[in-house]
Amino acid sequence: GSELGLSGQSPESIEALSTFYPGLFGKLLIQYELNQFATGQLPEFLGSLDEVIGKPNKDQSDKSMSVESLSRWIHLVADYYRLTGDTQFLNRFYPVVKHAVESYIRSNSAKAGVDTSKQPIPTTIGADNTQLEAANYLASQIGDKSFSGELEKFQKANGLLVADLSLSNRFGLSELSNYIGFNLDVPGGTLRLVPKFTGSERVVRAPIFTPRFWAYVTASTSLSIVRMSFRVDRFSPTATYIPTAKRTANSSAPISPRTSNNSMVGSFLILRSVILPVGREAVPSVQASIGRAPVPGTALRKGDIVVFTFDAPVQLTTGQRIDFVIR
Repeated sequence: GSELGLSGQSPESIEALSTFYPGLFGKLLIQYELNQFATGQLPEFLGSLDEVIGKPNKDQSDKSMSVESLSRWIHLVADYYRLTGDTQFLNRFYPVVKHAVESYIRSNSAKAGVDTSKQPIPTTIGADNTQLEAANYLASQIGDKSFSGELEKFQKANGLLVADLSLSNRFGLSELSNYIGFNLDVPGGTLRLVPKFTGSERVVRAPIFTPRFWAYVTASTSLSIVRMSFRVDRFSPTATYIPTAKRTANSSAPISPRTSNNSMVGSFLILRSVILPVGREAVPSVQASIGRAPVPGTALRKGDIVVFTFDAPVQLTTGQRIDFVIR
């Protein structure tokens, strides 16, 4: 159709938009912010190709997002921040996310007949938990401990799983990202490279595209070892969106702006740990190197993955490659 928006698009198209056209992606998010209802709900559509972009369709101007669409939208914000570490982006859109989730909780509380003035966290709800996970991640990143605590209490009270906010919870993974097992948490300095070897396949090679850098991954497996390499090809350390006039703050409580933790400064990617596939040994052994220089660290097996934590943060720039041998 001709409707303009993000919530109904496929993960592949969304990932492509945020990766190759981050400016347009940011502008679309800003339109959601500017058109957020006073209740906190977000519009399902942002106009259409036949209407003025940024102006809701006349016949759908009062249509708010479904739970599924809201979950997808909040995950878009969380995923983009994870991939970029853009604190300006986080400070801009976290109040929008918080206001939307507060509206969601209030709405379901009212349906359940709960007096939200006395019990702000309802005891029953049939909701999609994914938006709560993503909102909790953003709250923890910006330091909103009060709201993060409310969300966790809400999840526990309703028998919902409180996620560990790990990289495996990222929503918008494309088929390519799934194939090479790629994920990234720039603020936490954690890279995930767990490719899927299928059938007789022994080698996986694929490019990686994110809004801030492009890279290339090579992985091979044999009877005794797994070899991995991650090469940074280029950086795009520029602003991801153009700020526009902002309306009154959406959040019911003031939020302290998040400052950068320097996980990505200029043309550098800083890694503190890497998640890798398991090797053949019960007790994993991982050797890491950049060029001919060994990079010391500690390997810890967690189920079907190995978490390799560097003794000191590793800094990668354009043209550098880090290699791993896993036994």
